[in-house]
Amino acid sequence: MAGDGVAEAQRWLNEFFKSAEGDFFACTPEEGNKAFLHRFAAAGAAIRYQAVHADEVEDILALDIALRRNDTDWFEHLPPEIDSQLVHKLYYGHFMCHVFHQDYIVKKASTSMH
Repeated sequence: MAGDGVAEAQRWLNEFFKSAEGDFFACTPEEGNKAFLHRFAAAGAAIRYQAVHADEVEDILALDIALRRNDTDWFEHLPPEIDSQLVHKLYYGHFMCHVFHQDYIVKKASTSMH
């Protein structure tokens, strides 16, 4: 966030957490730079897992899901026959962004990738 959006977000979050569980803090510039680097670690986690566990991982299915502004249910509910073909599911996104990145690590010999 930048500019006037920072003050607007702080006002909204202060109001929101008066009645909701949780908290927030504003990063210093140094903390912000360090936090920014975490996106590369998160984005590379599935690829690294696949490389380390090549004997059990067939492939990665990476999806970017655009959510509506008022969506409150951010997690999919996969049918058991699909969910059972996954080793792991990784979810990540950007603060105040409604695009959710979902990486599905698919088990070796799974038919879902064909």
